[in-house]
This record gives sequence, C-alpha cells and structure tokens, in this order.
Amino acid sequence: MHIDNLNMFCQVIEEGSISQVARLNYVSQPAVTSKIQQLENHYGIPLFDRTQGKLTASEAGTVLYPYAKEILSCFRRSEEEVKQLYTAYQETLRIGASLTIGEYYLPQMLGKFKKLEPHIDFSLKIGSTPHIMASMENHDIDIALVEGMVTNKEFQIQQFATDELILIVPVNHPWNNRIKIHIEDILQACFIWREKDAGARKILENLFQQHGILERMSSTLTLGST
Repeated sequence: MHIDNLNMFCQVIEEGSISQVARLNYVSQPAVTSKIQQLENHYGIPLFDRTQGKLTASEAGTVLYPYAKEILSCFRRSEEEVKQLYTAYQETLRIGASLTIGEYYLPQMLGKFKKLEPHIDFSLKIGSTPHIMASMENHDIDIALVEGMVTNKEFQIQQFATDELILIVPVNHPWNNRIKIHIEDILQACFIWREKDAGARKILENLFQQHGILERMSSTLTLGST
C-alpha cells in the first residue's frame, strides 16, 4: 500500500468529489479512482458509497479516515525528522490558500517574499475555505490565506488585503447602462455562482440573506473556479 493512496483517500473524504481532488492535484480523475480502488482492494471492502450520483464515505471509510490522517501525519513528521538529521536545515513555511487567492494573488507575493527571505522555502496547498481551515485545525499548514468567513476563535485572524466584487452582465443586458440597481432587482437575474463553499459566494449569500432575498433567488449555473 502506497502512502499516496491514503493521501488521495483523505482528500476525497474532505472534498467529497473525485473530480475536485483530481483538479487540485493536477491529475486525471481515473488516476484518483485507481488509487482509491487499490486501497479498497487492500482492505477488501468498499470505502465509499456511490448512490444516486453522490459520493459519501462508507462505514469502513469512516472508520479508516482518522487512522489514515494519523498515518499521514506520522509520515510527514518522519520525513521532517530524517531530513533534519541528514541534510542542512532549511525553513519551510507551509501555506494554505483558497482557490482565488492561491491561483491569482499569491504567486507574485511569494516571488517578492522569496527575494527578501531566500532561506525560506514554501509549500502551497490550495482548496476551498473549509478545506484549508480544516488543514489549519489538523496542523497540516502554518498559515491560511482565505477570503471566506473564519469563525474559529482559536486562530489569530488579520486582514492582509482588500478586494472588490463586481457585477458583470452582457452588453445587451437591461442593466448595462445603469449606475445602480435596487437589491430587489437581483431577483430578476439568473446568477452564475461559484461552488457552494467558495468564500466569495458565502459573502454574497450573507448579504442577500440580510436583505431577505436569498431564498427567492434563482441560479442557472455553478462553476468550480473563477
């Protein structure tokens, strides 16, 4: 059994989607499925229930998950200990970032920081805000950069940047030449949303809920990235 199989298994449990795990690891969906099947062959029992198009952990998968997380944690610690014994010590900052920040904001920032602190290496993990915050709680990363809401009071939270959300409509849309729209006008529109756990979507949903229109809105498409 390969350690990578356990890693993929844990990611599928956390993300709830083989396609999402494949995208985050830059591999094909069959590659992820193959690793899960190898793990199921090893234990001789299905680790996921695949009913009605939804992927959920089976009873065996639920039992295996905490053991797999502990094995992965021990494996990573063993790597760090051995590397410190036989190689020159070099600091590594483990960063977790939500999708938009990790893909669009961080590359330039890390490049500048590396010039100032060349002795520090980075490992970057990109995922949804809940997934990244779960990594913080499990001590898999040292710092999390997310645009979603953080409710865990045990973390030290600090704003590091500001961003602007812009409403985009087609050029032939009735709102095209309007400077402002009323909040109730939103109900006339069909929205293209980010995925359910996306930080930007959570911010908009909270806003619309405050104005009492969230439950009355319609959406036609949900996309997994900007």
